[in-house]
Amino acid sequence: MVFISAISSASRKLWTDWLLFPFWRNSRAMSWALFAGTLLTICQ
Repeated sequence: MVFISAISSASRKLWTDWLLFPFWRNSRAMSWALFAGTLLTICQ
């Protein structure tokens, strides 16, 4: 449980960073990696 919630907050932090840094937004690979990571987090 603790592990999952740690992943959740890490995921939220990544999303915040992704929204704050346009350079990251321009990287399609980074976008897909974050998207997939978030889906995995939700599915767990």
